[in-house]
Amino acid sequence: MCRKSSTLRSISATWHERVQGIGAAADGRFIPHDEAAERADGSGASPLIAAGRQTVEESGGSLTTRAERFWSAVASLVSGVPVVIDRPKGSTHPHIATLVYPFDYGYLAGTTSGDGHGIDVWVGSLKTRRVTGAVFTVDLGKRDAEVKILVGCSRSDRQKILSFHDRGNQAAILAEAPPTGARRRKPEVPMKLNAAWHKKNRMPARASLDQRVAWHLAHAKACACRTTLPASILNELRRRGIKPPRKQGA
Repeated sequence: MCRKSSTLRSISATWHERVQGIGAAADGRFIPHDEAAERADGSGASPLIAAGRQTVEESGGSLTTRAERFWSAVASLVSGVPVVIDRPKGSTHPHIATLVYPFDYGYLAGTTSGDGHGIDVWVGSLKTRRVTGAVFTVDLGKRDAEVKILVGCSRSDRQKILSFHDRGNQAAILAEAPPTGARRRKPEVPMKLNAAWHKKNRMPARASLDQRVAWHLAHAKACACRTTLPASILNELRRRGIKPPRKQGA
């Protein structure tokens, strides 16, 4: 992204006043690229709220998936650094007059992306500085690939931003960050095989339907190596009016 240099004017105090009562820390900083960063409607650019520094866990637990580690690293990168908005909401693309930015668009100061400039950032409509996703783009015209971090973007915001990039020579995909406080999936309990029961109670060769039904009912009570009954056995139990066991081994 080509950016013109100009004096950056910090207006942290303004945002501090605007975020009172929201419940997030007011140490986030927003730095407009120049006076043109003010919205045309006079309301000013969207405030960014520091929701606390989020870092990759070093103690007190571990990150269980690569996805969690990735999003934690992105949040750590965004947290506490200035966001420079050089293309405010409603402005037009410098080279495509018909392309209007649906939200504030800028970059993270002090960072470097693949094109040598700051990492691109979209600032959505939510009053939070939480990382809500990222858009990955490939531009066949420029023959490059980039990542755009999404901050404070609702689901609707994210789809609008995706549509903004996924056009013409440029293809884009959206990766959504998990919500803060999302419950981790409980690890599956390993199935327990009752080897002694299996050794003593082998399924008869060429077993009849009655024998198969009896074997599976006994197996469900004695062993937990399966969590479901075969479909044919379930259908036969229903036909006979026998309630299938809810869980084998229970």
